[in-house]
Amino acid sequence: MFPNLYSSEYQPDRDGPDNQAITPLGTAKELEFPSCDMTSRGLRVYPPGMNILASFIGGIGERVIAVIFAVAAAQFPIYYAAYSNTVAGVQLEAEARYLELRHEAALLQMEVAQFIRRHEDNADEVFRASGRIHRNTLQRYERFTAMNAVLRDAPAWRRPLVLAQNYDPALHAATRFEPGLPLTAEAAVYALCGVLLAWLLTGLGGAALRRAPAR
Repeated sequence: MFPNLYSSEYQPDRDGPDNQAITPLGTAKELEFPSCDMTSRGLRVYPPGMNILASFIGGIGERVIAVIFAVAAAQFPIYYAAYSNTVAGVQLEAEARYLELRHEAALLQMEVAQFIRRHEDNADEVFRASGRIHRNTLQRYERFTAMNAVLRDAPAWRRPLVLAQNYDPALHAATRFEPGLPLTAEAAVYALCGVLLAWLLTGLGGAALRRAPAR
């Protein structure tokens, strides 16, 4: 039998070669372990209860943000259609004025460009002012005709870029946009893109917060 080193009855042999007393091991509370300071690594450390609450709130927040982005992205087809209708209306008005101009030029057996130049080159200021008006009529007709054709013929995947290239604040102000929930395949695709964008942004934001240095 081996001696019980932790028993109070055990007495070491003080006359033996090993004259050192054996100290019993302390209790678990008496043991000291080196602390692991996570803040020294630039990481935030929260109590367990706070971690659970933060995870719960963060999960709800991510879902709310995803829904907001999905609904907002699904509005794009509605706005695009409303903006296109505004452009089409402006184009019709510009075309009507252009047709009047062309009719007046045809009565004098002249082309529209020639008719405008005759007014612009006239010595009379009144005729030159009329030439500037006619020039503006022609330019508006050409601009809005081209814009209407591009917006109308653009495929669904190019419409965001086409809208950005042909955006006009004045046309936006005249657009009658009413938010809704379109049940179309195009709206579903844009809603999915909104969800993916929300997940990407929340993931990057969460990673940045977790790696933020503690103060």
